[in-house]
Amino acid sequence: MDMPLPRCAGRVKRLVLLLLGAVLLLTAPLPAPPPVSSAEAVVTVSVTVLPNPIVVTVRTPPRVRAGTPFPILAFIENGGNSRIEEAVATIHTPEDIEVIIRGTEVDLGAIPENGSTPAMWLARAITEGNYVVLVSVSGTYGGDIVTAQDTALLTIRSR
Repeated sequence: MDMPLPRCAGRVKRLVLLLLGAVLLLTAPLPAPPPVSSAEAVVTVSVTVLPNPIVVTVRTPPRVRAGTPFPILAFIENGGNSRIEEAVATIHTPEDIEVIIRGTEVDLGAIPENGSTPAMWLARAITEGNYVVLVSVSGTYGGDIVTAQDTALLTIRSR
């Protein structure tokens, strides 16, 4: 006695064949790599991944009027067990925000282990709107260059 196949039987059969083909592909042996001649160089790359000791926190006033000077503060923490040498904080602002005191870079010098230091800029907004201010900090930690950054949203109101 023949039983009729359900309508989806053809799709099930195709799916089973597809899965079997995938299993065969995945279990097939990989071809051997080509032999390396004595004239070719072998390069080894070593990478060390360490936790970043720098934490940057940027603070701005919640609302500022266009044309009025305001401070931008960055608090830089060294959570590591060695000093961060030659630390520099750099502020990145949109065109409508001008830094009026200190320039865009602040030389922080050395930040002691488990220590912190502030950086401050005085800025002025030309036009109203919402802006993002970014402060990045870089330095040398145990011979390696380390960097970190933070942003703050700044709302400028009309005069």
